[in-house]
Amino acid sequence: MSVTYDLRLLTSFLAVADELHFGRAAERLQVAQPALSQQLRRLETQLGVQLFDRDARKVELTGAGEAFLPGAREAVAAAHRAALAAQRVTDTAPAVLRVAVDLDLPERVLQQIRLFSQIRSEIELKVVRQHQGDALDALHEDQLDLVVGWGRMPYGPPLRSLTLDSEEILAVLRDDHPEAARPTMTRDAFGRGQFVMFEREQSADVFDWLAVAAAGRQPEQLRIQQVRSLDDGASAMLRSAGRGCGQTIVAASRFDAAAHPRLRTIPFDPPLRHEIVAMWTAESESAAVLALADSWGRA
Repeated sequence: MSVTYDLRLLTSFLAVADELHFGRAAERLQVAQPALSQQLRRLETQLGVQLFDRDARKVELTGAGEAFLPGAREAVAAAHRAALAAQRVTDTAPAVLRVAVDLDLPERVLQQIRLFSQIRSEIELKVVRQHQGDALDALHEDQLDLVVGWGRMPYGPPLRSLTLDSEEILAVLRDDHPEAARPTMTRDAFGRGQFVMFEREQSADVFDWLAVAAAGRQPEQLRIQQVRSLDDGASAMLRSAGRGCGQTIVAASRFDAAAHPRLRTIPFDPPLRHEIVAMWTAESESAAVLALADSWGRA
């Protein structure tokens, strides 16, 4: 028996099958919930079967939905592979890859991207330095193809990502701070002090990750003074700590002791490391995006 259905509706089906909740699935797909429900009804009409049992309390796959699920996943994956294969075919025009790099990342990240550009000269790289929060907004608005930044809490629309590197994070205190003589810093001791951080609105997910990882508490349980960063977060935080506004944190490669003679860095116990990741959306994934992500440490 031949069955005709709209392949585009499979993405909606898979989101609901994964979440078993129309609200979460709609948020994941960035569509209105009524529109998502309509798409599922259209798919069920095309297939001639009911895929979900849903009521006010729960959403469950029917037997037909369970049977349809593996093939639906494979169909979406096959379509994705076909698109990538088409993109890999040599074209007369060079592939253009738009990349944003967070302002606080160490210089070695840019060096790696420059090296990739030299090796893969057929890919035209357009690189900008940008706050991670702004860069992720641009990524979702299709103004960028890839963002290289810090590991983050999974807020907002889902992203595909690959860990590229990591950086040790150090506690920073002024030399007259009561805890400045400590050889190492515990999470509990750090969490008790006044904490200086870049403004949360610049990158809420990274802000929350750092606060929780460094202090072992949720941000709302901490005394955090947020500082505006017009250039990069690390510089703004270090300047505020140097003025006695409170303790802060810094990536080890970003601290210049000569530039901040009154500040002391203290390693955390156990050590605190923050991952550096490449992030992209399903829509922006291309052969060029995967080539840059896969080249890390091997170019």
